[in-house]
Amino acid sequence: MRTILTRSIITYSLTCLLAYSLTCLLAHSLYGKGLGTTGAQFLKITPGVRPAAMGNVFVGVANDVNTINYNTGGLGFLTGTEILLMHNEWFEEINIEHIAAIHKLQNIGTIGLTGTMLTMGKIDKYDNTGTALNETYTASDLSAGLSYSLLIDANFCVGLVLKYIQQKIENEQATGFGADIGLLYRGLNISEKVLPVGISVKNIGTEIKFREEGAPLPMLISLGASYEPIKSLNTAVDVRYSNELQLTVGIGLEQKLTFSHIDFGIRAGYDTTTLQSKLDGLSGLSAGLGVATNPVGLDFSWAPYGDVFKNTFRLGLTLKLGK
Repeated sequence: MRTILTRSIITYSLTCLLAYSLTCLLAHSLYGKGLGTTGAQFLKITPGVRPAAMGNVFVGVANDVNTINYNTGGLGFLTGTEILLMHNEWFEEINIEHIAAIHKLQNIGTIGLTGTMLTMGKIDKYDNTGTALNETYTASDLSAGLSYSLLIDANFCVGLVLKYIQQKIENEQATGFGADIGLLYRGLNISEKVLPVGISVKNIGTEIKFREEGAPLPMLISLGASYEPIKSLNTAVDVRYSNELQLTVGIGLEQKLTFSHIDFGIRAGYDTTTLQSKLDGLSGLSAGLGVATNPVGLDFSWAPYGDVFKNTFRLGLTLKLGK
């Protein structure tokens, strides 16, 4: 009885938070100012190697530690302990380091920790007339989160992430707090195959301020689903809407192969996020490879950003311990 009451309270609380976030998005739809008008822009670069190779699609897939960054509701379906380490070679001398870890607690739920650090190269200083000062400064961004996910029944799971956010530019610093919520349902079937469906709302929270100027966090709501039309081939789609008035779609696929107890993953995807930025070339496309043998997995992804920003690469190491 106590367990049922606890789950009901958690479900009700997350439902209220979801309703609040949808109201905020509606308000921004009426009064929003478009791309680049939110703060903490680094939060729009979702960590992960496997999802990045699949067009940044993972809300409906949500079947490994990466789901802590895409749809925390999926964590409740995982078992054992998983750890992710990622290095992202972004553009313009920007590097992103990420760590995530989740652990299943018997009959209580799944807990997780996540941390992301973005660093930049040295930036030249100029005075207010545009004259070079022969000096440099640095800038960095940080996000750290604590997550919890609970299995409501055999097919439905909900989750929450609470985040601390910090940005630094030379001697100036801004801080804020945010939350992600997620739900994943695995009760739908097509041709006797499960069709997971998820919803995720990211970056609900306070404004982030430098001195007196503040800006809202880049809130994003995503609907996603995945389906395996044939054995070992997974297809997925995410539809997203942000408080920057941006509607985007991502599609991805992953083909799994196994040889001599070694698992291989071949991945590709397309993300329409870059369309409004008018990037040329192959921007929007992505691809990657993965290889795993229990308990270690290695992943690689590639995503081009046109002739100006060139290519970006991500490398990841995962550990799966226990079941």
